[in-house]
Amino acid sequence: MDFYPDEYIVGVSGKLSAVEQGVYWMICSLIYSRGEAIDNDHVWLSKLFGDTHWRTVRAAIIGLAEKGKISIL
Repeated sequence: MDFYPDEYIVGVSGKLSAVEQGVYWMICSLIYSRGEAIDNDHVWLSKLFGDTHWRTVRAAIIGLAEKGKISIL
């Protein structure tokens, strides 16, 4: 995976909230780490964030999908 900070900044600045950016970055990192898609499990994902409720993560996932940043299978 190639990471280009300028492209990331342009792709999310003014488009994603801080929570959405954190969830997005974690999702991308997990996909890269595993080499495959991850389960759409907002409870599991919320446990990776020390202080973020699963409802907040679920809302961020929905927002990311609506904005075309992720695909939910």
